[in-house]
Order: sequence, then structure tokens, then C-alpha cells
Amino acid sequence: MKNWMVNGLFSHDLMVEVMLDLYPNLKHGVDYMVAHPVNPRDPSDHGPPFFMHWKAPGVDEPDSEDIKAKFEADEAKYRAAFARRFRNACLDGTDGKGNVSDAPAGSKAALQADAWRTYRQALRDVPQQAGFPMDIDWPLAPGQEGV
Repeated sequence: MKNWMVNGLFSHDLMVEVMLDLYPNLKHGVDYMVAHPVNPRDPSDHGPPFFMHWKAPGVDEPDSEDIKAKFEADEAKYRAAFARRFRNACLDGTDGKGNVSDAPAGSKAALQADAWRTYRQALRDVPQQAGFPMDIDWPLAPGQEGV
């Protein structure tokens, strides 16, 4: 699966990634909320992210354009951090799925466990891809092939 989440425009997720770096003590959804306009007829058509809510005690709200400029000045750093965060969430969601030690070799359970172990290794290998973090070919989870 080609890099559908990480490459492309400066997005909500990438703005949050910059905020995590610049303001590590603030929590998205608590101290601030990032949003972006969406075209209801075409959800893929959306505008740049902005602060919908700011309630960080003692911290002045930064300008959205300043956050975008920080992103553009160090884009690879922020894309890599977001890609690793996304990859880690995928790994967390598959914990235990490759652990079938008592299934007979060649059984459906053993084959599924092998497929999950292969997928998990492919996720761990994402940062070693030649194009990382600007061009990532995300592995597909078992059962997602052809979706």
C-alpha cells in the first residue's frame, strides 16, 4: 500500500506532530484541538489545518502558518516521527497475533501466525525503506491483500 497517510499536503496529523515536538507538555484534544475544513461532497478535498480550540494554560496560541513553516523547515523529521507513530500503532494492534506455538506445522493457525509475523517484521522494516520517510510502501496486514 503506497504512502497514503504520510506523504502529501501539510495535514492535521502532521500539524499535531509538529505540536508534539514544539510543545511536548501539551495534549491534543485537551489543551488544543487541530482541525481542517472538509468538503462534504468530496472528503478528500480539504483545506489546511488550523487550531479549532486552544486552552493551554499559560501558553499563547501559536499561529497556524508558523507551525506550517516549522514543518516545512524540517519536513523529513516530522514525516519520520509521524510514520513511526503510525507504524507503532499498527504493531500494537497486532500484538500476540503471531504467537501460536502449539499449532501443527502447515495448519491454518500456523500459517496465519506466520503471516502475522511476516507483517510485523515488514512494519519494523519500514524505516529502512530507501524512500523513508518521504515515500513509504506500507505493508498490508494479512487478509488486506486485494482490498
